[in-house]
Amino acid sequence: MYTNLTRLTLNLQGNLIHDKGAQILGTVLQKCNKIEQLDLNLSENTIGKQGAQALFSSFTYFNNLQDLSLDIQNNKIGNNGAKSLSSALEKLQHLSALTLKLQRNLMSEKGLSSIYSSLTKFEDLISLYIDLEYDPIHKNANNQMSDNGETNLGITLKKQCNKLQKLTLNLKRNLIKYEDLLNLYSGLENCTHLQSLTLNISEKNILKTKLSEIQFSPIFKKLTNLSILNLDLDVDYGTILENLIPLSYNQLQTFSLNIRANFMKFDNVKIFVQTLDSCLNLTSFGLVIAKTNDIAKELKKSEIAYINYKICKYYRLVNKKIEL
Repeated sequence: MYTNLTRLTLNLQGNLIHDKGAQILGTVLQKCNKIEQLDLNLSENTIGKQGAQALFSSFTYFNNLQDLSLDIQNNKIGNNGAKSLSSALEKLQHLSALTLKLQRNLMSEKGLSSIYSSLTKFEDLISLYIDLEYDPIHKNANNQMSDNGETNLGITLKKQCNKLQKLTLNLKRNLIKYEDLLNLYSGLENCTHLQSLTLNISEKNILKTKLSEIQFSPIFKKLTNLSILNLDLDVDYGTILENLIPLSYNQLQTFSLNIRANFMKFDNVKIFVQTLDSCLNLTSFGLVIAKTNDIAKELKKSEIAYINYKICKYYRLVNKKIEL
């Protein structure tokens, strides 16, 4: 009966199905050739390259697939498994929404680049979610992106900018060269049809530069259709706010800013909050500043009250969250 399925959600997280189980699953999925929406969670199953190859080969039978969510984190597919996934993705010409959770899979930049290259084949992709966060303690399972991984991701975004409306990138705890990060931001600048953007990144994993030195304003000013912006930034110094202050917020309806900074001045927070005057369409706002020493010393009750008053006076806000 499952041969007539058009939607399938399958959660096998932590079942340790290994390569053998992945091969069996691949054989079954081949028969679901009418599937249009597939949500597959196979995280923490010790799947290696052989299981990955058998599993991903079944995707080539999904001629009608439009929405794919694949969570395969905490496995061992390696570069060979990444290549198999890349080959399978290239066959899915009708995808409009794609979610890939790939962290901790023994992949290097070579494997990631092959996956990014396959994404350029999609002509109708509207929503893209890529999660590559990893735990640096597990050194043998890191997604090493220190060479050209981000460069290829930037190229992918440039080629997908025509229709892409929703983008989520979680790149925390990945080694990123400064020039590769610039290529990534260059790709973002070209995604002028974006309506929703979520970006998670850590400064300490950017080689030879500081995240606070990067100018965000030129990037976001070009995204004139952006209505939802979520930024989660882990930085050493609070000057990151100075680079965000000049942003054009006129079109935003939802804005969430989560900053973990070791040093942050109250004046920067105050000026940033004052920019809400230009948020004419904002209905949801969240500001979280954690892990900071300077703010804890400088803030007085009167100053905290000022911040809350300044934000709460915007009657348009339906949802608001302030944590300092």
